[in-house]
Amino acid sequence: MKPICGVLFREASLLSGIRASLEELFGPVEDCSTIAAWHWSRYYAQEMGEPLWRCWLSFVELASPGELVRWKHATNAIEVGFAVGGRRRVNLDPGYIAAGKLVLASTKDAPHRIYLGEGIFAEVTLLYERGDFRPQAYTYGDYADAIARQYFRQVRARYLQQRRSTDT
Repeated sequence: MKPICGVLFREASLLSGIRASLEELFGPVEDCSTIAAWHWSRYYAQEMGEPLWRCWLSFVELASPGELVRWKHATNAIEVGFAVGGRRRVNLDPGYIAAGKLVLASTKDAPHRIYLGEGIFAEVTLLYERGDFRPQAYTYGDYADAIARQYFRQVRARYLQQRRSTDT
């Protein structure tokens, strides 16, 4: 699978440190999406402030989906490491892209999430069908957005190419 991580932040000055921390976990960054204003809710406003910005990173090295629990615990620790006064300054959403889906990890249970263990759940956030990633009824707006899905299609194409080259 192709590891990805959503990065939600307020201070652009933090991004290089966040990226370095994620590279320690996932290996080298392959690509970063466009950084865009995050306007999908006010859920993080009290803790993180406003305005907030969103980007996604993809990573060079392929990995096992069995790493999802470890990734979520590690990204939670990164969030704590960047926190000030107990308030997060970054929210990280680790997951992976496979041929037919984009999967995210969460610490929150919901009817559509599967428990993996150690307090971590997984959800299929987007399904890949008929040439595009398709949002589900529960998919967060920023992941359902057409620009985000275009980025995920590009990551998927690189993943498939990488997988083909390692299969031969």
